Amino acid sequence: MRHQRGMTLTELIIYMALAVLACVLLWSFQKITFGTRQASAATYLVNGETETCINWIRQDVNETALASIQLYPSEGSPSEAPGMALVSNRAYSEELRGKPLVNNWGAPRWDKHVLYTLDIPSGAQTGQLVRWEREIAPKNLLPVLAEVLPSTFTDRSRVVLRDVLAPHTTVEKVGREGRIETDEFGGFRSQFVRRVGGSGGEEVFTTVNPTAGNPRDNTRLLEFELKILEDGKNFYSVSFRSAARH
Repeated sequence: MRHQRGMTLTELIIYMALAVLACVLLWSFQKITFGTRQASAATYLVNGETETCINWIRQDVNETALASIQLYPSEGSPSEAPGMALVSNRAYSEELRGKPLVNNWGAPRWDKHVLYTLDIPSGAQTGQLVRWEREIAPKNLLPVLAEVLPSTFTDRSRVVLRDVLAPHTTVEKVGREGRIETDEFGGFRSQFVRRVGGSGGEEVFTTVNPTAGNPRDNTRLLEFELKILEDGKNFYSVSFRSAARH
């Protein structure tokens, strides 16, 4: 007859240590999985919001008249927040809101100004890019310049992008170089593209509307750059171009 012996104190301690270790490993795995899921969700939201913002900008620029576009900050408004103003032929009124307006000859009927501005809370590293609309009055069918600065937004406004870097800001321990520094444009840079000497010339970037320069160097292109800092540690940057149709 065999006698069964119980566990020794040493064996009991070993089994308990293994059980604790297994629990710790399981908890760590769940924490890593949860963190990865949160990071993936945050990245999806950032990328989705950025894509929507780019679509808004491209549509507004594609449908506008080149001569109406004003970019900020500029020589005339060096202290203005990064932004842009242009005309649109999409209806401002509630009844026809968003509908493209054309005259009997198929030309655009300019109905409103669309303005973008980077709104940064005092002392903050990031802010939000705001898009807003202002009705043109009186309407003379010409692509007139906006009479107000983009930063004066009131109603008819919407946030199209969050976590946009502020101008003249330095952020340590982020980005490939381990440090991010912004200039006067912050996280919203908009510039006209010129080609010195013609279509094959060197590209030059400026905030001065092409109508004020040498016609030989002009293009209808604008280049934009967005810089986003999510949660103070995840840095994203995207550049794209759009062309004014009129």
